[in-house]
Amino acid sequence: MNGFNPDPNAPTPRQLRLLALASVYQAAGLAYAFASQGSAAINGHQDAFDALLKSALSDETDIRKRLGNIDDLLVGIKYLEGRIGKVTIRQALPKTKSPSEIDRYVVALLRIERNVYTKANLVDLITQQKKILSQRVTFFDQRYRHPSILAGMATTYLETAGTLRTRLKVKGQQATLTDPTNVDCIRACLFAGIQAAHIWHDLGGRPWQLIFGRRAMLEDIRLLAAIRYKMKNT
Repeated sequence: MNGFNPDPNAPTPRQLRLLALASVYQAAGLAYAFASQGSAAINGHQDAFDALLKSALSDETDIRKRLGNIDDLLVGIKYLEGRIGKVTIRQALPKTKSPSEIDRYVVALLRIERNVYTKANLVDLITQQKKILSQRVTFFDQRYRHPSILAGMATTYLETAGTLRTRLKVKGQQATLTDPTNVDCIRACLFAGIQAAHIWHDLGGRPWQLIFGRRAMLEDIRLLAAIRYKMKNT
């Protein structure tokens, strides 16, 4: 089934793949914003950050529920649309966004995901740590941005992606890249990006689609915008 279903509760594999890619872009965009702006990056984006972290630690088997709804992914959808076509969904973004850097993060995350998930020991570690962190989230009353949760996700990123020869080099301000709390936020975003990339790959996502599938993605994004508009006005 490759078409686009206008019912947001019954998405097609193509729709889910688009949302998973938007989640990767959301992770990349927020990671870059933290690197360049520090804590100011979260201003107006608390919901997007929470949704990203929640999705990364979810054990939900329903992919739609795991990824979240359209509003949860608006930041990522906007970044993705900015790459492939004219903007149609209005959503404020961090002021100093750099599409070229965000694209670099996305490409790196897609590559790192493949390297991580071909190593059984790293997959086992991620599975174990996600269970531990999910229990910790419950203890902290679903506060995904609790320092303990962010630090745990950051450590898991270092112990998995950080052990690979191919790594993502984060660029930013010296003050933001030497602040331990901010660094945890960056790494937590990158860990979440790897989880989203894994969903995207499992749904049939391939790097070549970023080049040759742009027209279909742009069409689907516009249809998502129409669905969101309808949901907001019914």
